[in-house]
Amino acid sequence: MDLRDRLDWALKTSTREKPTPEREEPGSHGEIPWGEVVQTPLGTCVRVVEEVPLHSYHGQVSVREIFERHPRALGSFLKSGEREALFPDECLFLDTETTGLAGGSGTVAFLVGLARFVDGALQVEQFFARDFDEEPALLHLVRQRLREYEVWVSYNGKTFDVPLLNQRLVFHRLERELLPREHIDLLYPVRRFWKNWLGECSLARVEQQLLGVRRESDVPGWMVPGLYFRYLRERDPWPLKPVFDHNVQDVLSLVGVLNAVARLVEQPEAFADRSEAWRAGSLLADAGRRREAVRVLERVLQNTTDARKRKRVLLQLGRLYKTLGERHRALPLWEEASRLPGFSVEPYVELAKYYEHHAREVDRARQWTERGLENLRVVQQLFGPGHLKREEQDLLHRLERLHRKMGGGLKTPGASGTSPGG
Repeated sequence: MDLRDRLDWALKTSTREKPTPEREEPGSHGEIPWGEVVQTPLGTCVRVVEEVPLHSYHGQVSVREIFERHPRALGSFLKSGEREALFPDECLFLDTETTGLAGGSGTVAFLVGLARFVDGALQVEQFFARDFDEEPALLHLVRQRLREYEVWVSYNGKTFDVPLLNQRLVFHRLERELLPREHIDLLYPVRRFWKNWLGECSLARVEQQLLGVRRESDVPGWMVPGLYFRYLRERDPWPLKPVFDHNVQDVLSLVGVLNAVARLVEQPEAFADRSEAWRAGSLLADAGRRREAVRVLERVLQNTTDARKRKRVLLQLGRLYKTLGERHRALPLWEEASRLPGFSVEPYVELAKYYEHHAREVDRARQWTERGLENLRVVQQLFGPGHLKREEQDLLHRLERLHRKMGGGLKTPGASGTSPGG
């Protein structure tokens, strides 16, 4: 029996297993037995609370593991530059279930899941609108909780969840725009680190491959709107219960994925074979945390055997050493990069600059420039003489200047002199 068959069976049998509610008058609301009705200044809605102990596992990862991450690793994904450390209990995890998957002015978030660490557990709060007239109350409670946290964590929330909630707040004249100081949308680091390995980066795919989550009887997202509309027609809550469970699982996955991306920054070697772990170095370098970027890239390099990936890490690490004024550390990296497949003019240019301007060995600088031209022209034989034309002109200009310094004219690369020997 496949998932669709199981859902059809659940919908047919739910009325046998549970008392069928009487048909309600328009404007009345069906009960949600697993939740409580909450009164707000804007009416009522339903609140469901689930406490998830820290020792619980989601897939192969315990909820507690996120507390093992260094706060600076978690803080790597903050964008404002106001802080570098982040603790798990400073985050609010957000996921919505809606009446449409494409968004738009008519789409409503009928169920909003919010998770936070409180009193030694992960508390998952769900706010549910039993009908469209309960949406203002739901938004009121969600807005209150969101305002308590400066850091929100979502998956594609910058594009979907948060704009949708703001759209509905404006529609009901409750808020012009509600935005956090920091919003960690995990879709972006996941794409950055794992897109080449994962292929597509849906949350279902990510949680399966990174967290080991297997949802045996989960409701697929495309069925969620239909189940809510069925509830509105029939007022039977039980076929809707899997949607609440689905939302809890989504929120738990947000915690797990945040832990995974922070672990990659902290322990890149753990993901060496199935990620673009070197990008963690870029992330830290872009944030101005260059020493940490060096540490990450050095560990990535130790665990990278693929020649093309290794070359990329060598060049990135060389740039960082150069920025830090440690060119002597970059020298062996540039030399190794020049020997690996996948032509790049960068190591030849950097070695020529070093020997010309810092070591004052003009002949060594000439040798590396000629070596770069020789390899560039091999590439041009494959892709045509117009390929890398600008890089060729730059190398020729550099070579001409070096020959002038040595008191001679421009010579054809490779016609004289020895190859760089180190």
